[in-house]
Amino acid sequence: MLKLKKVWPIFLILIVALLMVAPQMITRGLVLETDSLFHFNRIFDTYSQFKAHSINYFQMNYGYEQSGRIINALYGPYFAYFLGAVLFVSGSWVKFEIVSSFLLFFVAGLNMYFLAKKLKANTLYSLLAAILFMTSPFITAWQTSQQFTSWGVSVMPLVIYFGVDMISASKVKILGLAGSVSLIIQIHVFSAFLSIVVLFILFMLSMVLNKQRVQILKEVILAAVIAVFLTANVWGGMLDVFLRNKVFPPFPVLTMAARTTTFSLTQIPDVTLDFGPVMFVIAILTIALLFFAKTTRITKVLLAVGYTFLVISSKLLPWNDLAKSFPQLSTFLQFPVRLAAVFIVLVLPGLAVLLTELHIKSNGFRTLAVGLCTALIFSGVILEVSSAYMASSVWNSSVLMRRTTNLFFNKKG
Repeated sequence: MLKLKKVWPIFLILIVALLMVAPQMITRGLVLETDSLFHFNRIFDTYSQFKAHSINYFQMNYGYEQSGRIINALYGPYFAYFLGAVLFVSGSWVKFEIVSSFLLFFVAGLNMYFLAKKLKANTLYSLLAAILFMTSPFITAWQTSQQFTSWGVSVMPLVIYFGVDMISASKVKILGLAGSVSLIIQIHVFSAFLSIVVLFILFMLSMVLNKQRVQILKEVILAAVIAVFLTANVWGGMLDVFLRNKVFPPFPVLTMAARTTTFSLTQIPDVTLDFGPVMFVIAILTIALLFFAKTTRITKVLLAVGYTFLVISSKLLPWNDLAKSFPQLSTFLQFPVRLAAVFIVLVLPGLAVLLTELHIKSNGFRTLAVGLCTALIFSGVILEVSSAYMASSVWNSSVLMRRTTNLFFNKKG
């Protein structure tokens, strides 16, 4: 009975992940979007290396028209090989998309569930956080448009899981912190950058709030050294390439203000445009609950950091002027909405904790909270299933392509 109590939330997360990939399993349609060709070429190259028994860490001898370009060595190298292995086992691009999306949803749900549980949320509200995270635009963007940010964001809760020990515990799990940071660096460098920024904030606060600050300092330094060692292939590859070659940066986004966080109550959310109605309700609900619940210090810290990143990712900052003053922002950050990933990762477990505290204190609140959780979960899942169905059904329609914004047509006389 005890084992069933521990396992059923994981089983439910698995069922939700299957439900989210069900539309593509039904339509059998291939989703091709803005980033598809870029990432599919990366994955096809590692797949072909496995197939030909010829491994080349740097050159793309199969993808990108066998051009020999250097891509994977600078962009999640080991994880590219993992996805190449998934494609090798899957046998087709449609099956690859279904399998990879399922793995992404399941991993994202587990990571968020265990983060919420660590912060003392109960099982019900931890599941709420997990499922809402699975259906958030930052996670579903891989399934609907092959945006690789989803993979990095899915691991961020795992990094925070070990990072909160710097404030709430007397010691840090060194191998856990080092391993989680190393994993996200191997997957997506920008997501790793955001995670490290959050860890730095938690570390600085721990130096003030934690009485075991000297012990924490030693353990964090050791974890950092181990992480650098475990990701030597990433930094070593970058140094080797950047010092010996002229590398083209990502395309600059000069109108960064057009890619900031907005809310829409009518549209299905797009990670590059808006959060949609579910995220809007979550943002308002969390603020409201803060006025009624006396929560823990670590929860307050996570919520404060999360909402700070949400504000920074919005039009409240003069992003176009910043891009002119600091051109590197237009190539490294590109889309300010990416910063809102921190909001999603930190506020959802914070919401779970707030709901748990009010659940314990108020009998009358419980029925309302369960109903609200059910409505939020159904709304999130329905929005995602609808979005997945529309994205995958295009393949079997007469529509040539969904977007032409990256194509240029020359008119001949």
